[in-house]
Amino acid sequence: MNTGSGHGTIRLDVNAGSATINDAAGNALTPSFTTGDVDTIDKTAPTVQSIVKASTDPTTATSVDFTVTFTESVTGVDSADFTVTAPSLTGTSVSNVTGSGTTYTVTVATGNGSGSLRLDLTGNGTVLDGTGNSAASYTSGPSYTIQGLPAAPANLVATPGDSHIALTWNAVSGADTYTVKRSLTSGTGYSNLATGVAVASYDDTSAVNGTPYFYKVSATNGRGEGPDSSEATATPAVPAAGPGPVSIAVGDAKVILSWPAVVGATSYNVKRGTTNAVGTDSSSYTTNPEGNATWFVRVTNSCGTIDSVSVDALVVTPRHHPTH
Repeated sequence: MNTGSGHGTIRLDVNAGSATINDAAGNALTPSFTTGDVDTIDKTAPTVQSIVKASTDPTTATSVDFTVTFTESVTGVDSADFTVTAPSLTGTSVSNVTGSGTTYTVTVATGNGSGSLRLDLTGNGTVLDGTGNSAASYTSGPSYTIQGLPAAPANLVATPGDSHIALTWNAVSGADTYTVKRSLTSGTGYSNLATGVAVASYDDTSAVNGTPYFYKVSATNGRGEGPDSSEATATPAVPAAGPGPVSIAVGDAKVILSWPAVVGATSYNVKRGTTNAVGTDSSSYTTNPEGNATWFVRVTNSCGTIDSVSVDALVVTPRHHPTH
């Protein structure tokens, strides 16, 4: 029987009105026969109804899932039936296929790099419906945006303290954690000081006072570790002691301040009241203001500043009377 074209049911009937069906005595067939078996003819191939994203997008994950839905129940679905379209990525692959009937979950390894990633059905003749019709290709699904390695952290700052160095940097978009690296030599010899740091700061409490340290920081996400930041350096030190005692001598329209040198000091700042007078590298200072004022000396080293005890002085400019 020629089943023709299309999709539906078919039954074979015997027509009693035909004069060609008779028994041996010449009696014609009666009545007609119309209760035979009915067969279903299916010549419609299954198709992909949809391929949708089933994971977060955009993503830095090493794999993503797609949900593939067919218009009817199919079998023979495996990884060889799919291709990954990702022109800017390398190392992508279909890593797993699960499901049955009309719905399947396809897991795709996202490989390396950044860019778009789409899952296609190849239609290679192995995805079949119940009557052996094979599914056609499908290339109209959505794409994931796969993000690459995180950028290098910017603005790394190392602030020294007493037996520690505080590090801060700008948070990196898409970073999951950070790795802090330290060296005793600028530009080389770095090793990991801390991994899995969840925030954009770290306090190096293992630093030894008086030792210069060099730091870099990198960011990590699901795709791996990004490039290092620029280098920052600092030397921890004991906070400077307050200068003192401060001696003051008042002369003719001038003030002379002096104090013992402070070990480790990088500079001094002489202040009159709340006003900075001048910065100096020496342990004495001479000025010529007039009037009553409170003076103190601020000393600075790598760990900060500290002020001396204040001293007061009254400076009067003498009046010179003319002689007769």
